[in-house]
Formats: sequence, structure tokens, C-alpha cells
Amino acid sequence: MYAVHQGNKLWPNEVIECVVSIGTGSSSEIGNAISILPDSILSGIGFSKELLDFIIHSVTQTSESDELIKDLLPKKTKYFRFQPILPSSVSLDSTGDEPLAIGRGLIRRCFEEQNGLQLLKILSN
Repeated sequence: MYAVHQGNKLWPNEVIECVVSIGTGSSSEIGNAISILPDSILSGIGFSKELLDFIIHSVTQTSESDELIKDLLPKKTKYFRFQPILPSSVSLDSTGDEPLAIGRGLIRRCFEEQNGLQLLKILSN
């Protein structure tokens, strides 16, 4: 949504016709964020573990960002989101040839499964 905001600031008289959102991947094992701070410290600053978990969850869940963008974009704007699901063997900070090859395959599959051809048609016009 930040990129849409910046686009509107840079080109205030232009209509945004298409937004393409490319995610870095999400885990197939989405769980609650685990607070590493003891209860005594959290309560001393006015937080509970549940509240901290909720805050961390809300800023790290890509599906919620996707929903926010869909809700805020004008209805005529075409919107595409590509978000591969990462296997447990690959994390966002993985390095090396094997995770890179797995990532490339995931991205290709994600593009094919999530309307990538429709996007290419729109971009080619």
C-alpha cells in the first residue's frame, strides 16, 4: 500500500490501473509469534504476551496485507498478488544454490497458478 501511496504522490493526476504485489514468501506453518520476554518485563511496560503476539502477528501476516490492499484500492484497479508458500526447509534468510533453485521453482509455479498469464496480457497492452 505504501507503493500505491507514493505513486499517487508522484503522479497525482494519473489513475493507477494495475498493482502487482510480489511477496517474499510465507511459511506454510503459520503459528503465533512467541514472545521471548518474561511476563514481569511485559507487565512492567503495560503489555501482555497475548497483546505482543497480536501485534507481531498483525505486522507479519502477508494475507492480511493483501486484504488491506484489496479493500483500499479503487474497484477499477486490477490487482495481482504473487506469494509463494515456502516449504519448511527454506526460510527467508536461506542462502546457497539449493534454496535458490527451490525458490525459483516456487515462484514459477506461483506465477502459473495465480493468474500470471492474465497479468502478462494486461501489461502487453
